Amino acid sequence: MFLLDTGEAKAVPTYAYAQGFVSSVLDDPRPEVDLGEVVIGGALPSRQVELSSRDHGGLRATGIVESPDFVDAKLENGGRTVRVAYKASAPWGLRSDDRIVVSLDTPQQKKVAIAVNAYIVGDVATERPPVSLGVVRTDADREYFVPLRSRNGKSFRVGKVELDAFKDAKADVVDCSPAADGCKRVRIKGGKGIGFGPLEGLLRVELPDYGQVLPIRLTATALPPGVEPAEQPSEPAPTAEQKRLMADPTARGANDIHEVLKAKVRELQGPPPAGRGPLLKWSVANEEAVYGYVILRGDSESGPFERINRDTIPAGTFEEGYANAYQWRDTSAVTGQTYWYSIGLINKDGTKDSLTGPQRVVAK
Repeated sequence: MFLLDTGEAKAVPTYAYAQGFVSSVLDDPRPEVDLGEVVIGGALPSRQVELSSRDHGGLRATGIVESPDFVDAKLENGGRTVRVAYKASAPWGLRSDDRIVVSLDTPQQKKVAIAVNAYIVGDVATERPPVSLGVVRTDADREYFVPLRSRNGKSFRVGKVELDAFKDAKADVVDCSPAADGCKRVRIKGGKGIGFGPLEGLLRVELPDYGQVLPIRLTATALPPGVEPAEQPSEPAPTAEQKRLMADPTARGANDIHEVLKAKVRELQGPPPAGRGPLLKWSVANEEAVYGYVILRGDSESGPFERINRDTIPAGTFEEGYANAYQWRDTSAVTGQTYWYSIGLINKDGTKDSLTGPQRVVAK
């Protein structure tokens, strides 16, 4: 949203809205690597993420542009995959904001960021965050505890404890009950006067013996006395269509010829595009989640395929019971040449799917 300056002395504020859609060349616009639980001192796991593109079948990563010092990232398989692992120097706790950036060999997109997530378990740890404090009553200050345990049972020191959560709450460190080596508890005292509803917070615990500050995410539900948390509603049983999509994630109503035949076909374009070259036509009955379409072309049925339409073909207005019809001509085709065409779609969330499989066409 923009505030426009009209230059008038007493002008009424005028606002303008701009809306756009940014599409990645990658099939997965938000690549991510989740390494799960990583125990420092043991075998450090690695995972790889594949960088695939329907738009550019030969896409490759060319280098690691940016990476945290405690993350090991390298290209494999000729740049088609990126392997990621945390080093033993990684900060302990839940890691959800780390990322690496790799360069790509496509002119349309030079770089992509890959999110890296893990729960790093050091010599001292708590239960996997977020740690739930349960129900926090709002009528009076009460005590809530977060356990800290040494994996090897050895005693450890706790330095500064910071609590970023819950109005006026305080935190300190006490022994476990019963007392035991390698076990302490962070005691949180508070609750009085806070608002009702879900709470989130962050606890930072300094561990001077290890040079670490352990971040612990907290959750709770604030309720007045006598009020119990509402039961979570049960999930409704999936419909037949949802079961079909769960069984085959690539299936969608837009591809179902029966849906197209049942719907009233609504032509979105007039006469065929001018010029010579293969004319591609398709109809889509259910495109509520679709942003637009791309044309992919290859020299063989197995590819590789390259996107040949510069501008995304926008999806028509969705209306129940109607199918939108599209047509597009490949004026760059060479007469007599055999091509394989496939129509891909871009969803409104940025992900990509195939609308059709490869179709053989001889250019005339």
